[in-house]
Amino acid sequence: MGLGTPARSAPSRGRFASLEAPTHESAHRVGPCRLRPQAGGAPVHHGGLGLEAEDVGTYNRDSCDFPDYAIRVARGVVAGEADLGILLCGTGIGMCAAANKVPGAVAALCSECYSAWAARSHNDANILCLGGRVIGPELAKQVVRAFLTAERDDGVRHVGRRAKVAALDCARREEGAQ
Repeated sequence: MGLGTPARSAPSRGRFASLEAPTHESAHRVGPCRLRPQAGGAPVHHGGLGLEAEDVGTYNRDSCDFPDYAIRVARGVVAGEADLGILLCGTGIGMCAAANKVPGAVAALCSECYSAWAARSHNDANILCLGGRVIGPELAKQVVRAFLTAERDDGVRHVGRRAKVAALDCARREEGAQ
C-alpha cells in the first residue's frame, strides 16, 4: 500500500473495508471495517462498485475504545489483508489519529468528496475516516464513492511528496526498533 505498490483504481474483486452510512441512530456507534480479498463479506454502500467488505465491529452501542478498531483495520490494510479501510466514529478525528500511528497506514479524515478523491489520488491514502456526527448518510455515501474510485496520480510532484512522508514512516519505525 506504499510507494512500491502499483496504482490501484477501485478494487475490482473485493478487498475493501465496509461502511454502513452513518445515521443519527448510528452516529454513536464506531463502525470500522476493511475491504477483504475473499468474497462473502457484508455488502457496502458502494454505488455498484462490486466490492465486498468485512465489518470488524462494533456490534452494539456500548462504549468502546476506538483505537482498538482503528489499529485492527490499519494493521490489516498494511498487511495486505485488505486494500483499503474505512473507519467511522463520532467525529472521525480519533480514528484517524490512531490509524496513522500504524506504520504504512495513511488515514485521511474527509467530510466532502474532493478531499476524499485527493486523499487517494495525491496522497495514496489507504484508509478513509468519517465522522458519523458531522456528515449525513447521503454525503457519506458520496465521499466513500469518491475515495474508492479515485486513481493514484503518479505525477512527479505527488510521488516526491509521498516519498517524503514514507521517509518519516521509516524513521519512526527505526526509532521504535531502538
